[in-house]
Amino acid sequence: MKQKTSLLTLFIIGLLFSCQKHIAYQETDQFNPYLGSKQQYLSPEKITPLPYNSKLLFVSTVNRHGSRFMSSQKDDIAVWTLLKQAKKQNSLTREGRVLYVQINKLIELQKGNYGLLTTTGKNELKGMGERMYQLNPQFFDENRDIQANATYKERTQDSRDNFLSGLNKKNSLNIELYNGKKGSDYLLRFHKSTPSYSMYLKEKGWEAQYNEVWNSKSMQEMEDRILNKLFDKEFVLHLKSEDFEPIPTEGGYTMYHSKDFINSLFECYKISKAFTPQLQPKLDNIFTISEKSTLSYLADIKAFYQKGPGFEGESMSYSNAVSLLSKVTLELEKAVNGEQNKSGYLNFAHAETTLPLITLLNINDCNEAQDELKKGSWRASKWASMGTNIQWFVLEIDGEKYIHLRFNEQPASLPIDSKSKGTFLWKDYSDYVKTLVANYDVDYKDTNYKKMLLQL
Repeated sequence: MKQKTSLLTLFIIGLLFSCQKHIAYQETDQFNPYLGSKQQYLSPEKITPLPYNSKLLFVSTVNRHGSRFMSSQKDDIAVWTLLKQAKKQNSLTREGRVLYVQINKLIELQKGNYGLLTTTGKNELKGMGERMYQLNPQFFDENRDIQANATYKERTQDSRDNFLSGLNKKNSLNIELYNGKKGSDYLLRFHKSTPSYSMYLKEKGWEAQYNEVWNSKSMQEMEDRILNKLFDKEFVLHLKSEDFEPIPTEGGYTMYHSKDFINSLFECYKISKAFTPQLQPKLDNIFTISEKSTLSYLADIKAFYQKGPGFEGESMSYSNAVSLLSKVTLELEKAVNGEQNKSGYLNFAHAETTLPLITLLNINDCNEAQDELKKGSWRASKWASMGTNIQWFVLEIDGEKYIHLRFNEQPASLPIDSKSKGTFLWKDYSDYVKTLVANYDVDYKDTNYKKMLLQL
């Protein structure tokens, strides 16, 4: 009897653990592991105070913009174009007609707003600014000079403005705004100014892995299931026949294959989550969990090798973040040495900025290269969500200068000694950065950032 009871107990415990593991990857109202870089920002449930008995001297941030509309007319128009064609031929099923209405709704929501922040995105950044203010209201209520930089893209400037509206509660801060220039922003859009990186992208070393998934049996089954759900048999046969002609869309994008339709439809699903629940087009029931997992894996492969840890023994996917890391470190050093004439150096940019920087620093042990990305082992939804941010605080504790580092507003680890999680002696932190940038024959005190990127 005891043996049976013990076996039953072990079974129940095992079941509980398996359930916990399963639940960790389920969609919730906030976190959705399948949204990739379209994942909305998850604000912390509570504010983690700065280390006890610390004096705040300086703050720096690098933020990705908040949740946005699609960057351009592409996937929504592509899906709508094919649905419209089928509608004209009376080839839509009931589910297809429902989808047609929802895609129309998505297009109407985005009209005139492509590339801009949604209301959700604006609130994400304002909330970040408010929480930073709460870390030390006295510091931010004083008459201090802050430099706030953004790229030439309106969504980064809007993100900055919303962040500052939350931070500058009493309008006491003297804020200097700077917007980078298109084609010559060597700090916040370094990915556009690094020839060796451009060549790396053209080579597409990850393409074989991507194509293996793209041409897999699971993709074929997904394509068949969804097409037959939305269109009648005759239209599906046409889509999959050799007679199918590429469909140019009003957005300037051409759909070459019926699988392109599936991928564009998934992009519509992902971007729909950037809207408030009241406005969201109803696209949740198009894909099964397994299908979402497959499609998000494809997006993760691209993000991992284009902007993340990349291949073993290589660093081209993130090495160009060396320019921004050098600039941020130089500003921190000025504050540590009492030579800084500002109290803050804030930056608002893109996933192409934040993800390489996070990887180069190896924040929270994120820089684990893989020659073949294992499904589920790395998710863009975790490392490259909307509003992703890195924060640095220069602190004085018991007469010593420290750098306190945060990832998405939570204390973050680095592979060096720390006083507490996220808190490092300035010397240890600066030595660590010196070692990182020396791998590329760079001195972080060098301010010729264009040259720095050209030599990579």
